Amino acid sequence: MHTDTHHPSRSPIPATLECRNPGTLERLGDVPIFDARAVAERVARARAAQVSWGQTSFAERRKVLRALLDAIVDHQEEICRACSRDSGKTLVDAAMGEIFPVCEKIRYTIANGERDLAPERRGSGILMHKAARVEYQPLGVVGVICPWNFPFHNIFCPVVPALFAGNAVVAKVSEWTSWSAGDFQAIFDEVFKKTGHSPDLVQILTGAGRPGRRSLVARTRSSSPDRPRTASG
Repeated sequence: MHTDTHHPSRSPIPATLECRNPGTLERLGDVPIFDARAVAERVARARAAQVSWGQTSFAERRKVLRALLDAIVDHQEEICRACSRDSGKTLVDAAMGEIFPVCEKIRYTIANGERDLAPERRGSGILMHKAARVEYQPLGVVGVICPWNFPFHNIFCPVVPALFAGNAVVAKVSEWTSWSAGDFQAIFDEVFKKTGHSPDLVQILTGAGRPGRRSLVARTRSSSPDRPRTASG
């Protein structure tokens, strides 16, 4: 625990965040608050895992996404209950607004992701003797800032295309819907273990709102400031 000695009137920064069911106010438990140092350590782990992942074939990435889709379908009831418990929505709303769009995003990416990332020819303007094309390369580590309203959807929908493009992902979930983070991390861990890849490829962080966002944005941009890599759901 850290106390800011320059501002003695401030309260100590807590180490954990209390989570409650917004529908019943039931106390669910506590999750860790990742400080700037912990965020930096997780981003470094993601960057190390991305090196080999960025060299995989599209066929291998499709295999991983198929395993992810299977895991979501297998765990759909638990996912819906987690979303309902964390955000107060009904189970039907969770099924239609969380499970369905994520599964469709994965199916689309499996079917079309390689085509969407294929090199594209571009006109060379007045330099008619030149040829030009755009090639899409992995960025490295993509940071995702997740709003509270779709706890599952707002993690998985940005992660899917980022992974397929050869990136690792570090996602910071909302402080209002943090209790489900461990459940959703377990899905990724299960898939990466099954397919032989590092679980550090996708890491879900919890903590306070603005400080957590600032730390993640700073760390995912730090190696290349001119190529921002942080997306909000």
